[in-house]
Amino acid sequence: MARQPSAVLAGPGYLFYADASSAVEAAPTAAPADPSTDPAGNWEDAGYTDDGVAFEWDLGYEDIEVAESATPLRTLWTEAEYRLVAVLAQFELETLQLALNGGTITPITGPPVERSFAPPTIGNDHAWSILFQFSNENAAGSFLYMQLAKNTASASIPFTKAPQKSTIAIEMTAQVPDSGNIWDLREYVSAS
Repeated sequence: MARQPSAVLAGPGYLFYADASSAVEAAPTAAPADPSTDPAGNWEDAGYTDDGVAFEWDLGYEDIEVAESATPLRTLWTEAEYRLVAVLAQFELETLQLALNGGTITPITGPPVERSFAPPTIGNDHAWSILFQFSNENAAGSFLYMQLAKNTASASIPFTKAPQKSTIAIEMTAQVPDSGNIWDLREYVSAS
């Protein structure tokens, strides 16, 4: 690998989500074919974030030890957790639904015309497909795709004096799909 200024990422990305739950089982939304364009179809834009999006992982290792050695014989990889973490800056019923892993948004005919939100029931198995799209001035686009993810964050929504804003923290933790990768990183190379 050579030093390449174009490989240094700088700039924001955009978080998208799609409902990946059917009435009975998880049904992931497919990743778009072209990482250089905004996703279409069932994908929804999660809107502005407070300070961008972070991809995090925790890899767990365990030492194999024996009485006859002060040094572990081997270290084995025993667990992995992958997350996309963000603080959503747009307070809408849809972002609340994403943060709570479900719930029901119901239009209320008026006047006045309103919408109501009912939280999900405990034990629901709602999941999302997650897409984080990013680029910089030297690359057309890339994205990180999770077939299935759930928000595992505990959060509160602050309602405070301006210039502070109300935000919703999320940690979209990847779940194991029936087939395919837990997550996938795609990089736009060329249109041909």
